Amino acid sequence: MRKKNQRYGIQVKWYGLSGIGIYNENKFEINDLDIWILQEQKSRSCHLNTIAACSEWRENLQENDGESNPGNKRGKFCSFGYFEGVPQRIDTELFHEDTGIYEGNPHDALVWPDTDPDEKWQKELVFRIEEVSVQVKIRLIARGPKMAFCGHSFTGLWDSSYYYFRELAKMGGWNARLAYSYWGGTGIAHYAGLVEGCEERVTQCEKLIHGNEYYDYFIVAGNSDEAVETYSGDIGGKDYKQRTKMLQGAKILHDKIQGKAGRMILWAPHAYQFGYLRSMALKPWRQGVPGELYNKDGKNYMLTMTTETMAKTNAEWYLQMAEILGEDTEVLPVCLGYWSLRKQCGLSVNPYLSPEEGGDYGHQNNIGNYIAACLLYAEVFEESPEGLGIPVSHTFGMPGGKIKEEEAKIIQQVTWDVYHKFVGWR
Repeated sequence: MRKKNQRYGIQVKWYGLSGIGIYNENKFEINDLDIWILQEQKSRSCHLNTIAACSEWRENLQENDGESNPGNKRGKFCSFGYFEGVPQRIDTELFHEDTGIYEGNPHDALVWPDTDPDEKWQKELVFRIEEVSVQVKIRLIARGPKMAFCGHSFTGLWDSSYYYFRELAKMGGWNARLAYSYWGGTGIAHYAGLVEGCEERVTQCEKLIHGNEYYDYFIVAGNSDEAVETYSGDIGGKDYKQRTKMLQGAKILHDKIQGKAGRMILWAPHAYQFGYLRSMALKPWRQGVPGELYNKDGKNYMLTMTTETMAKTNAEWYLQMAEILGEDTEVLPVCLGYWSLRKQCGLSVNPYLSPEEGGDYGHQNNIGNYIAACLLYAEVFEESPEGLGIPVSHTFGMPGGKIKEEEAKIIQQVTWDVYHKFVGWR
């Protein structure tokens, strides 16, 4: 457990005759705290429903009634998932531990049921303010953060990045709770209702938003080509085809989650393994340079972007959208996580699936899911994922594959570096 998480992001301060203050330095709210204060051999206690993210609760001992605002009382969080129009049901008996194969259908977005009782996550913290001989004891259940994922195949194949994030959060000391909407080929404009024929996807997204009283984070991913496709298909072209609707969709979703989520994260998806062919007719199957032609079945396709250009173009546009939406919106630069790993390791740590493995040089295996989860861990907790473990996989005998310890260590280091550089960039 990291230095910050050892005290669960809680600081206690002394305000003299007014009493104590408890500051939550986390980017998510903490709930249901029982407080005991021992001062000059006299004790007092209170219960706090919620301390908001990056906020402080203070005693009011000098007020007439001596009472303080306990914060919003939150209802019980419901963990659930939707998979292309229907509730996701995972039958744990269909997983074979010896072979690593899950025989259920679908076998993607496998957010394994969380059966941990609250008692496992009950924590007791003791703070001493020596100069005034005050002791403060805080009991809480380390639930949180509360996450909503609105994604597609680039975020949820196999074990899914959602599940990996939850398990990494546990390794870091928090029992994160999550709900999700998965629908293949569904980007920001689709989920916002701006693409004809996507009404069911809009409904599924709204079920996610309203499925719980409150989320600390609402995360939505754009489609893989949503930020990069152009009308002309020219090398270096700036006549982007989908960006207007994409930004409009982000604004619609941002409005929908007001009062329902504390922060919005725009998930900038990874680039394809070998770059981008004009109009995304196919995903390129080998390394090339812009302008190079690829022939398949008698047809020619031109490479218009390298992997690096595609990754950086995605990151720049998502950052622009976040700046437009405001301070409560941030970017998860998964595209830069993949590219940075590629620069450091080549494809010796390969997050992509080839056609022989059931992929298309664009979709990810579980290594890719782990990259995204480590980056999200860094962003949410502002802590390095270095030293955390590898979540149990339920698709390691399938194309999802295994993550080796040496691969995990490299990914943890790379994603922490990316997070730091991106914070400075933005």
